[in-house]
Amino acid sequence: IMQVPLWVEGHATAFTPALTRAAMTWLRVFRCCKRPGFGRLPNSTSSSDGRSSDTTTGSPPSQLKDPESGEPSTSLGQVHKGPNLSEPQTQPSLVDNLGNPTTSVAEAKGTTNSALDGASAEEQGLLDRISHLVDEEHDVLLAEGLLAELEGSAKSGPRWDAVLGLPVFSRFRSRMECFTEVGNACFDNDGEWFQAYEDSTKTRSIHGFLDPRDGRQLSYRVRVQIPASLRNVVAVANEVELLPEWNKLVVSAPEVVGRRTAHYLVLNYQMSILGGLKKVDICNEIWRFSDVRGGFVAEHIESVPEGHPSYRAPKAGYVRPKTVLKNVWVACGPQQTVFIQSGKLTLPYALPRWLAAKIGGIAGHFILEGLVRSSLQSTVPGNPWEKLLEADRLGLYSRIGECIASKESQARQPPEVNEQGNIRVADFDLRPQFGRRSIQRMDSESTRPLFPLDSL
Repeated sequence: IMQVPLWVEGHATAFTPALTRAAMTWLRVFRCCKRPGFGRLPNSTSSSDGRSSDTTTGSPPSQLKDPESGEPSTSLGQVHKGPNLSEPQTQPSLVDNLGNPTTSVAEAKGTTNSALDGASAEEQGLLDRISHLVDEEHDVLLAEGLLAELEGSAKSGPRWDAVLGLPVFSRFRSRMECFTEVGNACFDNDGEWFQAYEDSTKTRSIHGFLDPRDGRQLSYRVRVQIPASLRNVVAVANEVELLPEWNKLVVSAPEVVGRRTAHYLVLNYQMSILGGLKKVDICNEIWRFSDVRGGFVAEHIESVPEGHPSYRAPKAGYVRPKTVLKNVWVACGPQQTVFIQSGKLTLPYALPRWLAAKIGGIAGHFILEGLVRSSLQSTVPGNPWEKLLEADRLGLYSRIGECIASKESQARQPPEVNEQGNIRVADFDLRPQFGRRSIQRMDSESTRPLFPLDSL
């Protein structure tokens, strides 16, 4: 149970002394239960996020068209230039956390050149750019737009079938399925979910779901409205070098393992909880998806498995919790953000629903208050995030600016916001945006889309 605060640790949660008091309260509650097995920590979660870079050289990418309106779309066709990555850097993993082998850009280019004989220079350029986005930048939503353009050029015929057979397309497909999985986890309401916590403004809540087949499996969903721009909120979690400044449980400087981009990161750091009673070593692989049309940023976060090129063994005296998190950061106009996190805890023993709800109520106030408080640190004049936001050395915040300016973001904006910023954003369901595809045919054996909207 002491592991519960790690639900939202890596995503703008400030662990204050108040949270420590809350943890001690949970201990007292469970001592009253006098159940066997108390004191064993469940497998739980913890996380962090990523950052972007674009190292493309040569001619700029083709301007894409919005598949719905047919008008030129800067959100799909532009990539923001980042730093010069000619300096020595660790190469990306050869095997990702989804179990898919990756290749270098050179290998990907060799594959596409041999597979598409007769392709025009423009089509070959698109393929090279797509390979770079999928295997180097890990920007699969931008790659999707380019693939849609290539599909139109090939008229979805035999040459498109050849594209569908490329290894790089298989990796693209797998990561798009991961993207859809995030949306389903964060917005699926199937099952008997119960409300564990909601504040008086109805802008902060925790819901839970106990697996009827195994009462130790507790799924949870956090929803928090933060009165700040999506850029500022993401910056607090994204600038990992500042993590020890606002999360005092972090005991060492976070280490970025390998090459970092806007949409991919492996992060390793250590935390000490309750005065060293519990020491945790976090090593997470973070995939990020920035959806400009939908006005949101999604994340899939999972512990790096042994055998992964970026795996780091826990330091002596520390334990490694198993992490699987799905996050969505949603722009709701220029000054409101809704953060949704879905995760699962394996408890030491089965809990009745009423007790799970009681614990959530005790913890909810402290955890979610801390999340909002730390997220707002980047809005205070003179804060350490100001210069980093302005420099935007990897292009992430410019992309997020496009998310904020999107029509769907503006449509979610509350009609007016008072000085306290606690006007509630109306409930929304982003599963249609997660299921929407620019590509019409993703399987050479079928003309139906891989993720039809009518299946949602």
